Amino acid sequence: MDPSVDPRRREPRLCTIVIPAHNAERYLGAALDSALAQTYAPREVVVVDDGSTDGTADVIARYAGDGRVLAIRTDNCGPAAARNRGAAASSGEFLAFLDADDMWKPTRVERCVARLDREPDLTWVTADWEATDEDGAETGRHAYHGDGALEFAYADQLQAIAVGNFCANGPVIRRGLFEDVGGFEESIRGAEDYDLWIRLLLAGGRAGLVDEPLGYYRLHSSSLTARGAPQWESHLDALEHNLDALAARGVAPRPVDLIAIVRRRAALGDRRGAALAALLATRAPGVPVSRRAVMLVTALRARCGAHI
Repeated sequence: MDPSVDPRRREPRLCTIVIPAHNAERYLGAALDSALAQTYAPREVVVVDDGSTDGTADVIARYAGDGRVLAIRTDNCGPAAARNRGAAASSGEFLAFLDADDMWKPTRVERCVARLDREPDLTWVTADWEATDEDGAETGRHAYHGDGALEFAYADQLQAIAVGNFCANGPVIRRGLFEDVGGFEESIRGAEDYDLWIRLLLAGGRAGLVDEPLGYYRLHSSSLTARGAPQWESHLDALEHNLDALAARGVAPRPVDLIAIVRRRAALGDRRGAALAALLATRAPGVPVSRRAVMLVTALRARCGAHI
């Protein structure tokens, strides 16, 4: 049976592939070609030129005659906002997000949608990827090596995601819950995907994995995730954005993350927030009793406005 046809309705279901592109002239053509080569059909590709100042528009223009490609031009607003603009302009029941410097193998969307069909409780599905250098040569690195995939089998994925981002890039997401949670948080830059996974899980969603390398993740110095300190701060932004909701569910991120948030909130004069983060740290898995006592004192000092 055609994998794009729902046997219950006997009608095709559209998958939209959204590609945000900012100054992506060097890589965008390969990303677009890999999106158009997907075996899943029907599909549409929405490419969002996010205020590029290089030749990105010229690359997009080469696809002007392809009816499957919709091009949008916006002022530079960041990858989260660009993805949201692309999703809003799309028609797909499924939304797939491909970065402009990455590439997918032809069966990636088909395999992810097939798993969504088999398991109605899943909200989004991603797949393993192989890392390449900036010229596209494979480095031998993968996102998962068998054991890593076990994170997707956690009974409590919410606790797992609070400890670390176990979801690779390039997911296929059911549109409904994506829209219900408001899409990507546009104030977060660099870990906007991590923030989305947390909010999807808080809303009752669940993630799945196709444990095969079905895409290529390009490693290069200009990518947002290659910037160590800013990426760490963005990771903390995502956790901090969801900290109250995680606390209400009894979920604790890593102590190292929470202590960083304690200091951030204390520096802003947010005593309640600093105390909440410190108290959460006392509940984090694997923290020795002696360390929990230190965390509790930290929480009390934060609540009273003492210097952290």
